[in-house]
Amino acid sequence: MKNLFSKKLISKLCLFLIAFYFYSCGTDDDDKKTKKSSAKDITAFSFAASNSALSSNVKGTISGANIALTVPANTDVKALVATFALSAKAKARVGSTVQTSGTTANDFTKAVTYTVTAEDGTKKTYTVTVTIGTTKASSKKEITEFKFEKSNNSKLANDVTGTIKGTAIAITVPANTDVKALKASFTVSTKATAQVGSQAQTSGTTANDFTKAVTYTVTAEDKSTQTYTVTVTVGTTNASSEKEITEFKFEKSNNSKLANDITGTINGTNIAITV
Repeated sequence: MKNLFSKKLISKLCLFLIAFYFYSCGTDDDDKKTKKSSAKDITAFSFAASNSALSSNVKGTISGANIALTVPANTDVKALVATFALSAKAKARVGSTVQTSGTTANDFTKAVTYTVTAEDGTKKTYTVTVTIGTTKASSKKEITEFKFEKSNNSKLANDVTGTIKGTAIAITVPANTDVKALKASFTVSTKATAQVGSQAQTSGTTANDFTKAVTYTVTAEDKSTQTYTVTVTVGTTNASSEKEITEFKFEKSNNSKLANDITGTINGTNIAITV
């Protein structure tokens, strides 16, 4: 009797354990089927060269919840389209706008906050900061060409080009040229400007008095300066050494006593004339 009872008890216990096992497995499978992902990361962030403001791709650096990118100098960042990757089944928004990688444009003149929502509804924010790079200002401040052009100076018959040696510019104009209001045509380094005193100089337009040496101050893009001294020399014509009498006569029109013009004969330094 006792053995029979024990066998029945063992059988029931086995059935219970088997039923519990299958129930547990079914519950685990249901949990696996219904549990949603909590992953909500931005795993990559960049600006592709397909943005009209860019000539090459710009890759962001992700550090925790901060994303930093540096774009080239002068880039317009008001409507850049980001290319990004998120955790599986996560979505991103900026404000109330859903973000689509490679499609949605944002104004990055200030830091932009991306809110990433996981499949399970939990959220994480990322701050994207875009820095516009700078280019080093040029220090070049040279005058590379200096001349007076006939087209800009009515007193000249031809263009006159100066000679540049270091910071000295020498230029010679023809004899008798009025140099009180000559307009110089000149070339300076890229992004550099020129002044004479406080007067900004425009090539081919600004007139200066060159009766004395004129100092041009050239200012580079980085605001450094270099001075050039322009000296204008007015040419001279050689005095003639010719001193001959080539003709000698008495004209009737100037001498009432004569009936006709009488021409003399020149022989060396002797002149003979018969009236």
